[in-house]
Order: sequence, then structure tokens, then C-alpha cells
Amino acid sequence: MFSLEHLHIYTPIHFKNNKGLSIPLDELPQQDKKGYLVDLNKNAFARIEYGSVAFEGGYGTLQMCERTDLSGSKQAIVKIPRHGADLGPECLIQILARDTLSEKGLEWAVPTVYDLFARGGEICFSMEFIKGDFPYVYLQEVETPALFFFQVLEQICVFLHILESRINLDHRDLKANNIYIRRKSCNVSIDLSGVVHSINAPFQVILLDFGFACLGNEKRISKINLDTNAFSNLDPCPKEGRDLFHLISSFWSIPSIRNRMPAWVQEEIDSWFMDGKRNFSKVIKNHKDIEWTYLVTQDPSFTYPILSPLRLLKRIQQLKDK
Repeated sequence: MFSLEHLHIYTPIHFKNNKGLSIPLDELPQQDKKGYLVDLNKNAFARIEYGSVAFEGGYGTLQMCERTDLSGSKQAIVKIPRHGADLGPECLIQILARDTLSEKGLEWAVPTVYDLFARGGEICFSMEFIKGDFPYVYLQEVETPALFFFQVLEQICVFLHILESRINLDHRDLKANNIYIRRKSCNVSIDLSGVVHSINAPFQVILLDFGFACLGNEKRISKINLDTNAFSNLDPCPKEGRDLFHLISSFWSIPSIRNRMPAWVQEEIDSWFMDGKRNFSKVIKNHKDIEWTYLVTQDPSFTYPILSPLRLLKRIQQLKDK
């Protein structure tokens, strides 16, 4: 069982299947007309006052807000569904991912969820507001873009290895605009499969948007599938190399990023996408978007060992020492 009492939710949660993540609307805290969040015991425990829209995606809108509770007021973000989407399961996966990474001292890696609540018949959730920017913005500005890029990938490799090995999680929609950079240094040592790895960077990487995620069972088949329209319930989860294949493809499809890299780095990253007779590097450079990558990775037999988190992490360590 998974307790949500800290969110003023008293319904038992389990991660055995999709049904276990469904919380009935009337068992959630409700937001009233004045913005107060009221739990089932009729206690108002927080107030949310909405501001400007920060981002609009296909399944949800991110809206700035001021959240006030007994500890004070702070800026936060509320994710509001579009097209009738139920954001409850996504919120719960985000909490699970953050808890899992926090156990390894990586609490910065996923935004903290503050509330999961009903508003006008819709399920929304509020979370930590992070002051930062998308990594492709930084890549246009930094003096050493190759080092910055490798440091970004280094953190993500660590995150993904932990999430894959401990809870069989695949993000399935990891791309350049689903990660964020906070200008705050990080310095931590972590045991990964018996090898101690140190993260030391002048910034922190944050994973965003778990709306397409899956959790696998002991046979690595999806038991939780947050997008049954796009993915079969028999979709292997996690798939080796899937998340990094999506992510690095999304960066490498941006010409201005490729052109900022030294020639040896371009050759190195191109080599990651040459798999036998398949040259994905050419496809990446010929497409302005990465929608085709989802068609590739949806194949049940898809694996991409060269971009498995631990293997790529070892390669990045070698490259940083050059």
C-alpha cells in the first residue's frame, strides 16, 4: 500500500495495475469557489490562487499559482487536464519516482507534489515551481557545450538506472522539453550496481511530465500503463535504451545544438545512432521532429543496448576525461 495521507487523501493506493491508481473524484480534496482545498473531514488545509498559464500541452495545462498553507505562501504550478484526462495516475507515478530517487539523495530530480485535488469535476495536482530553463537554452549560451551536455546526460543516466532497476519505470516521453535545468550545484556519491559514482555539476537536472510512463512487473511487462491509446498493455517495461534513445534524438534533431559541438563530439554522438545496418543519425538530421522515434520504440522487440543508462554513463565518464 502507498499512503497519501500527507496529501489529505485517505484512499489506499497500490501499484499493481491501472485500476489501483484510480481515486474516485469524491474521495479527493475538493477546491471550493474561493480556492480553498477542503478534505473529506471538511478541513480547509491550503488555498490556491491562480495566475498566468505557463505552458499548454496536449494533455494538460501548467498554470502558475500562489499556494498558501499554515507554513506560509509560495509560488507553485498546477497541472490542469485537457480533453477530460485523469491526471491522478500521473501524479502518483511522479510521487513514486521522486520518493525512489530521494532514497538515493537525488530529491531534486523530480518536482515535489503538494496536492492532488478535484476542481469542477476535473482532477488536478499542484507541485513545486522550479526557477530554471530548458537545457537547449543553456546549450546555446554555455562556453563549453559538450561538457554541459555530458553532465546533463550523466545525471539522467543515474536517474534512469535507479528508476529502471528499482521500480521498473520507463518515462516513455523523455525529450529536450521534458527536462529542466536549475542553476543550483549538486554533489553526491551513489552506489550503482556495486560501483560508486559521483555527480558533481554546477546545475541540477529535473525530470518532467510522467503522463506516458509505465511500470513493469517482475517479467518486465507493463502492469501500469498511463497511455493505453499509444501503448499496448503488453509493452515491455522498461525497454533497454528507450528513454535515452528518445531524449538524445530530440537534442540531436536541433541543428544549432549539433553545430555548437566540437567535431569529435558530433562523431561520437552520431556513432550512438549507428546500429548495424540502421543509421538513425541520418534520420534524426533529416527530421525536424522526433515523432518517428516513437514508432521505432513501440516495436515490442525494440532494445538499444548502447544507450542503456549504465553503459552510456561509463562512456560519458571516459569522454569527460578526454
